[in-house]
Amino acid sequence: MKIKKYLTESVKKPVVIVQNNDGDWVGIYVKGKISYQGHEIEEGELIYALEKAGVLKKNSIDKVTADDDWVSKNSQLPNKLDDVVLET
Repeated sequence: MKIKKYLTESVKKPVVIVQNNDGDWVGIYVKGKISYQGHEIEEGELIYALEKAGVLKKNSIDKVTADDDWVSKNSQLPNKLDDVVLET
């Protein structure tokens, strides 16, 4: 028999991501209340949760698209953002 274990006051972060052992269900809690749940976290949901919690300022993230062929050729993104080749 498994013993239920609950979160305690030791988890005081404004945003907590909870997932099950298999990793096929995940939820985002903002200030202790569920903000989003599903099979995966979509980037927009995570950004919204971070903004809602005051961890991230609104409009402080840019999203750009790297050139597909360049990413495939290099098999990873570079360490420096300035070295990313963008889609044309």
